[in-house]
Amino acid sequence: MLIRLILGLVLAGGAYFVAANSHFDIFQCNETTETDGRLETKEDMCSILQVQREPYGGEKAELTPIGYATAVGVLGLLPFILGYMIGGMFTRKKV
Repeated sequence: MLIRLILGLVLAGGAYFVAANSHFDIFQCNETTETDGRLETKEDMCSILQVQREPYGGEKAELTPIGYATAVGVLGLLPFILGYMIGGMFTRKKV
């Protein structure tokens, strides 16, 4: 059981690292952009990289509740499920 947990944590950390350093635009967000001196907010797909970026001149991105749910599923639950499945291959079966 411990191997499965550790493997799930490693996979979740790796998934977050990849998502935080790439344009992996699958998370729904509210994106604020500056156009002709006016700030406009629209619903769009963002990456974790955009969300973590410092606001620049009023431009920013914030995850919506659906975006947070997607992040929890893709960066949390999915790696733990994979870790549980892969970790099961390394454990001994009781006879």
